Amino acid sequence: DYLCDRASSLGWTVFSARGPGEKSGIVSLVAPTLPASEVMRRCRAAGVVVNNRADRVRVSPHAYNTPEEIDRFLDAAR
Repeated sequence: DYLCDRASSLGWTVFSARGPGEKSGIVSLVAPTLPASEVMRRCRAAGVVVNNRADRVRVSPHAYNTPEEIDRFLDAAR
């Protein structure tokens, strides 16, 4: 939820289902100004592992990821 809320507030489009009972640990996002391949390149250069699937950024945060790590991803992706 934190990732989706923060990404949305920064202008990203969240493509993953967010309704009750539909949420997943895998989140697909579209950056407001960069193609997914460039977001992936920037993130990997910063040591943040994400993937590019169907021209969307695929992020897989889990319970052990902190809000600071999610913010690190969003910072690297700009």
